[in-house]
Amino acid sequence: MKLSRNQLLDLCSPSGGKLHVSSLTDARQFCRSLARGHYENFPVASLLVPRSLQAHMHHVYAFARVADDLADEELEISDAGRIEALNGLEALLDTDSGGNPIFTALAYTRRELAIPADPFRRLLRAFRSDVRFIQPETMADLEAYCENSANPVGELVLRIFGLHTEQRARYSDAICTGLQLANFWQDFSRDLAKGRVYIPREIMERHRLSGDSLTSAEFSANFPAAFANCLSELYGLTRSYFDRGVALFALIPQHRLRAELAVVHQGGLAILRKAEDLGANIRNRRPALNKWDYCQIIGKAMPHFLIPSRMKG
Repeated sequence: MKLSRNQLLDLCSPSGGKLHVSSLTDARQFCRSLARGHYENFPVASLLVPRSLQAHMHHVYAFARVADDLADEELEISDAGRIEALNGLEALLDTDSGGNPIFTALAYTRRELAIPADPFRRLLRAFRSDVRFIQPETMADLEAYCENSANPVGELVLRIFGLHTEQRARYSDAICTGLQLANFWQDFSRDLAKGRVYIPREIMERHRLSGDSLTSAEFSANFPAAFANCLSELYGLTRSYFDRGVALFALIPQHRLRAELAVVHQGGLAILRKAEDLGANIRNRRPALNKWDYCQIIGKAMPHFLIPSRMKG
């Protein structure tokens, strides 16, 4: 289910425009169709998610999907128009929906599970940053972006499963930040073609690199060693987040959620290894997983399926 430009804009209004629904049942069905029409690292339709929680997962995902689509630079809306639309979504978090399918369903989930508005606001903050992209100056800037773009997703999953605590959130944040960083390096070639570089300037300057040097015709002669060292630093930082997040698994009592998270965690590490294997070719090739990689991901995640959980978290 792919939404058109006009449908996305309708979903920024209280009534939902032409997508208006008159019942919670219709709103839930809309979110279900939207969620099942996409696949992300968010476990929206996984068989590992209990049936009783799948609808809540769909409602949260539908919100994130619409916000992400509105921030997409390929959408035929000006930057100012995309910001206005995202602001419209945020305003709807504070009101009772008047028939908007996303916010009718989301309001139900937030009431049932006592989910605050903060993680949704942080997601919108990240999407606005995407529209107004500025290369991060420092690693702290990049981590701050992850705090809004990725970490709220982990928080929402924990809240849906009734597991959100300060300790679990800390480890979840580490995994989510690792996933976001790995995604940056996976999409490096695509972003570079669009003029977007997520490597912090301070790290590039430390390795005597610039945005121009990454696309220079003389790259092969002058910059590969410096770029390799730069990537090595970035991959090491990314892996440290994944390593820090492993402690989460022992704090998840539900075996199915633990399995889901372990697979996602190993998937992020697999992407990181693929990126490393490409070396400097990551400038023009996107690392991708194959069937053998997926088998290895399952195998490496298996020990976490079986570890005894500690209920305190």
